[in-house]
Amino acid sequence: MSFVVAGLAVAGGLTKVIMADQGRKARISEQRKANQELARRKVDIEGLDTSNPYANLENAYDDLKVNTQQAEFEQQANQQQQANIMQGMGGAAGGSGVAGLAQAMANQGQKQAQAASASIGRQESSNEMSRAKAQQANQTKERYGDQISQESEANKKKLLMGLSQQRKIGADAARQDARDMMASGIGDMAGGITDMAMYNK
Repeated sequence: MSFVVAGLAVAGGLTKVIMADQGRKARISEQRKANQELARRKVDIEGLDTSNPYANLENAYDDLKVNTQQAEFEQQANQQQQANIMQGMGGAAGGSGVAGLAQAMANQGQKQAQAASASIGRQESSNEMSRAKAQQANQTKERYGDQISQESEANKKKLLMGLSQQRKIGADAARQDARDMMASGIGDMAGGITDMAMYNK
C-alpha cells in the first residue's frame, strides 16, 4: 500500500510541477497585459492638466475710459447759452451792464467747468476702484489656483505610487506562488521517490 501512496505522491508532485510550468506562461502573458495597461494608465494620469486654471488672468477693467462727452457737451451748451444771452442783452444793458453780465457768466462757466471736471474725476476714481478690485480678485484666484495645482500634483504622485506598489505586490505574489507550487511539486516527487526506494529494499 505504501508503494501505491509513494507513487501517488510522485504523480501528484509531477502534476504540480507541470501545472506550475503551465501557470507560469499564463502569468507571464497576464503580467505583460497588466503592465501594458498600467503603462497606458500612467500616461493618461501623467497627462492630466494640473496647471493653475487662474494663472495670467487679465484685468477686465484695465482699459476703462473716462466718458468726457457729457462734460464736453455741457460745456459747449453753456458757452452757446452764454453767447446767446450776451448777444440778446448787449444793446439793452449798456456797457457796464454787459461787463457785469460777462463777469457773472464767466463765474457761471467756471462753476460748470469745475462740475464737469468733478464728474470726470468721479469716473476716474470709480474706474481705478474697479481696476483695483479686479486685480485683487485675480490675485486671490491665482493663489487659490496655485493651491489647486499643487494639490492635484500631489494627488497624482500618490496615485502613481499606489499603482506602482500594487503592480509590484501582484508581480511578487505571482512569482512566489509559482515558486511555492514548483517547490511543493518537487518535494512531493522527492518524497514519493524516497518512499518507493525504501519500499523496494
